[in-house]
Amino acid sequence: MPATQGPLAVTFSGGADAAGNPAPVPTGSISVDVNTPPAPTFTLGGGYNLGTQIKWSANETNAGGDQTGKVYFVAIDTGEAAPISISIDQDGIATWTMANGVENKQSGRISITNTNGNSANPTFSPFTAKGTLDIYGVFVSNTGNQSNITASPQLAAVVMN
Repeated sequence: MPATQGPLAVTFSGGADAAGNPAPVPTGSISVDVNTPPAPTFTLGGGYNLGTQIKWSANETNAGGDQTGKVYFVAIDTGEAAPISISIDQDGIATWTMANGVENKQSGRISITNTNGNSANPTFSPFTAKGTLDIYGVFVSNTGNQSNITASPQLAAVVMN
């Protein structure tokens, strides 16, 4: 059975403080966020190739789940095999595991701070890799859930010179 996410109703009853006085009933809401979020999408901005930067935006559409967090990306030569895995340490440093013979040309991250799942538009990321590149990305929400690496790149044949 797949995990679900969204609002959770909690009912408190019969509470008392240490002296036996009835405790006030707490109010508020709890959101359960346990699903694997979808992979992020990228949109290149006009004139995206800025020599030492790339102009783009990232979006996360995790309906019912946390849409704030970070998007980690990796660029490889177009047509190469997709990354195998990614591990992210407690300092937020990502290590991509690539298929045999595939070189990580550029990697980094983009913050998604808007509650609607968008990065700043545009976002400027350091990017010095050159050539025609495929770009893959994963989303890691503030609650720690991580998307899977997609079979196809989110951006294919991006020309950087």
